Amino acid sequence: MHCAKLPGTLAPERQVFADLKAHNSPQLSERFGIEAGDLHPCLETAITELDHHEWRAKVAERIGSNANHLWCAMAKEWAKTIQAETVKAVVGLIRQKLS
Repeated sequence: MHCAKLPGTLAPERQVFADLKAHNSPQLSERFGIEAGDLHPCLETAITELDHHEWRAKVAERIGSNANHLWCAMAKEWAKTIQAETVKAVVGLIRQKLS
């Protein structure tokens, strides 16, 4: 089985964290019922970890959430930041893999 690459040039965690930081998405903190001022320091602290695979768990632990739930919420918010052409390309790759 082959995986289609997500848009961007970085590892998924690095790309999602960087893009959400650049777009300063307030909806992400709302999903967890916390203030953006409480979530953003957690995100900033997490990206100081060398292993980007640990970032989700670090943030989830600090906000009292599950790492998978956090990642799903982050992915949903991140998906809102990508351009329509990129969305069409990704959907096309998914359709191709499913057919």
